[in-house]
Amino acid sequence: MRHARIRSMTLVLFASAFLIGFGTVANRHLNLATTISVYLFVTLAIARKAGFAEASIVSVVATLCLEYYFAPPLLSFRVDRPEDWTALVTFEGVSLMVSRLSDRARRHQLMLEKQSIEQKALCELCRDLLLLDWKQSPEQQLCVLIKRSFPLQGVALWNAYEGTLSRFGETPNAEDATKAVYFNERNYDDASNRTSLRVLFFGTRAVGALMLHGHSIDSLSINSIASITAMAIERTRSLAVEMNVEAERHSEELRSALLDGLAHAFKTPLATITVASSGLLAA
Repeated sequence: MRHARIRSMTLVLFASAFLIGFGTVANRHLNLATTISVYLFVTLAIARKAGFAEASIVSVVATLCLEYYFAPPLLSFRVDRPEDWTALVTFEGVSLMVSRLSDRARRHQLMLEKQSIEQKALCELCRDLLLLDWKQSPEQQLCVLIKRSFPLQGVALWNAYEGTLSRFGETPNAEDATKAVYFNERNYDDASNRTSLRVLFFGTRAVGALMLHGHSIDSLSINSIASITAMAIERTRSLAVEMNVEAERHSEELRSALLDGLAHAFKTPLATITVASSGLLAA
């Protein structure tokens, strides 16, 4: 953020210096009507590159330069002709209005680009979930995947089923924050610390809580990450339950087979003894 402000102010200073220098060189060769288009172009370029606030400053400097260098009497801030006043006021109004529209278009384009990047990251996160190693802790792997997919300083995940907290990166006061959000069942956003906390719902049941720290992700993408994480936790639990049921079934089959084998092993000698005893009795 600081570097962006420094870059914007540098552009404003450069544009102002250019306007003043252009007025100093061209004031005896060009008139007011011809120069307005040049100054308007510079103002719009600043609006496109920096923003509306910076373009407003440049437009004021441009208006003063037009009045000083090109509106008779030259090299004076006094304007004698009404048509010059009209031209200057029109230039200022048009430059502000068009700069505002250009800034909106720039912001909209940046928003679309950011959403496209976040949607791509969500798709990659969904793909990577299918490659998780379910023999290890899936919660820790989820934290690593989320931080790797999005520009974050830290991720914390609290699993309500296990009662365990997994974290990756910088996550201040993660355990208390995630538990508070889970038990209150209310999402929380802290703009000053760029931290978001979400309750993980699977259907209507809360299965955990997620903390994202140090991010600039929009709310819609955060909610999508929370939904994907909740599905992964529930899928992990379902797989664990299914594996336990399958293990119990195999154990029951093994126990039945073992008992059948032991019964067969006892019955075979008894049958031989019975037959032999019958023969002896007959003899």
